[in-house]
Amino acid sequence: MPRAVSANEPVPEAPEAAAEMEVEATAPVEVEPPEPEDPPDWRRRETLRSALVQIAVAAALLSGLVSWRYHRATVRIADAEQVQAARELARSDSPEDLAAALKALEPPVARGVREANALAARVHLELWRTHGLAEHEAPARAELERAEQADAANEDRYAARGLLLLADGKAAEAEALYREVERRGGQSAWLSYVLGRARQARGDFREAAGAYQRAVEAGWKDPGLLASCGEAFLELGRNAEAARAFSGALGRESGHVRSLAGLATAKLFAGEAPTLAEKAVAAALAKREALTPGLKGRALAAAAELERQAAKLEDARRDAEAAVAARPNDPIPALVRARVLLAAHDPTAERALADTAKAYPSTPAVTSAAARP
Repeated sequence: MPRAVSANEPVPEAPEAAAEMEVEATAPVEVEPPEPEDPPDWRRRETLRSALVQIAVAAALLSGLVSWRYHRATVRIADAEQVQAARELARSDSPEDLAAALKALEPPVARGVREANALAARVHLELWRTHGLAEHEAPARAELERAEQADAANEDRYAARGLLLLADGKAAEAEALYREVERRGGQSAWLSYVLGRARQARGDFREAAGAYQRAVEAGWKDPGLLASCGEAFLELGRNAEAARAFSGALGRESGHVRSLAGLATAKLFAGEAPTLAEKAVAAALAKREALTPGLKGRALAAAAELERQAAKLEDARRDAEAAVAARPNDPIPALVRARVLLAAHDPTAERALADTAKAYPSTPAVTSAAARP
């Protein structure tokens, strides 16, 4: 018989409902992740002060860069101007101007400017080669080495190298240098002179004269080059061409000592214009005591030849000996000395002339004089 149910007794749940409730109670609760926050914006934290600081730093860096580039450009311009001014001074090849050129080159040389090194090499070389100042040989070689290491591809470098090769007795290498520069399309009045010297050393006197003439035509503004060509023409016995070269140099610089002495010698060798030669010798010897050995040798040789022709043989012998002493490796003073000895009927005259011809086989003016009966 069924049991009676009290009103206060709980009603039992159905099994399905209890299971649902248990599932709901134990099921994991899904929690949505928080939305990511926006990355901090540096511009929101930037202050006017820090912005101004950054602008100031950037402006300072830019200003420094501009100043540095401006300074570099200014220095380069100053270097170029100094090199050009020194080159103009060096054209005269007077010892005073060459010394002034070296002084002007000191700042760019100290900074390692290759064009300055090349020009300094050539200036030192002229003081050694032309003026007989042996203390300039080592600086000439050193500056040329620096210019070549820096690959200074200009006329001064190649002229200095060519002249140095000639001074070292390497005529074939000097000619090869000329040919190499020519092959690359380069031309130079000084290199034409170098070629002439190289061809003369080989005994090709016609080609040598042609090279000297080309050098005169291309370097007509350079008294030092013109005088060098004039002296070479004298050695070849081409007195007219020598006189024209020396006159061209004097047209650029009226007091050019080498050219005054050279013009006098050319005229005297040709038997012309003794009055002009006398004035030229007087001008060349105006500052006799201040002359370098190279200039003294040329000027005294001209004076000795003038005195020989005036039959002042004692004076001629004295000046000829002094000329040879000043320029012991120069064929023109040696030739003049031999001529003076012949005029004085000195018993050693023939021997002196023969020895001079033997010492300078590539100097036709000497060898032809020795061959005369």
